[in-house]
Amino acid sequence: RAACHALAARLVAMAEPYYRSAQTGIRFLPFRAAWAIASAALIYRDIGRTLVRRGPAAWDRRVQTSAARKYARLVQGLGSAIRIKYLTQRTASRHA
Repeated sequence: RAACHALAARLVAMAEPYYRSAQTGIRFLPFRAAWAIASAALIYRDIGRTLVRRGPAAWDRRVQTSAARKYARLVQGLGSAIRIKYLTQRTASRHA
């Protein structure tokens, strides 16, 4: 379990730059897809962080996030999708 946890922690850490870089591609998606991807990234990031925080004992029970936390991440994902798709494009076009 310790070796599994160490590997999982490495993978969670390696995922961080990909979560950030996904924002570049999200703006090219249709709005509903952008919202879904932004929300899913936040939810799965939470799960990964919880797994790391629990240590090797993380495999004792399922790692998940609460329904309330998922709803909060859906709202946050909505805000991210709006910001990335619409506000970022307007700002970028003003500076062009």
